[in-house]
Amino acid sequence: RNRGRPKLTTTRKDILRHLAEAMNVSVRSIERAARIQRYAVPELLAMIDRGELGLGPTEFLAQFPHDLQRGVIGFGGAAHVRRWVALNRRAFAEDAA
Repeated sequence: RNRGRPKLTTTRKDILRHLAEAMNVSVRSIERAARIQRYAVPELLAMIDRGELGLGPTEFLAQFPHDLQRGVIGFGGAAHVRRWVALNRRAFAEDAA
């Protein structure tokens, strides 16, 4: 019998919900972290590990090509990443309006 095992009909949404509950975070945070893990360069991931950047700026920068990510990081570290993200978020918002 299926004692302690997930049902065969368990969906990705169910798994994310259980994981989020176990980690005491939102499902959205789990999804954001997965996107970052998939698309960010190792240098950007290291900045998160060291506590230099949060999910917001990291997620925004991670959507760009790896050479651009490395260029932004190399220009001035975490402080520069935060400034670059703030400026470019505004530019993207203005272009969308």
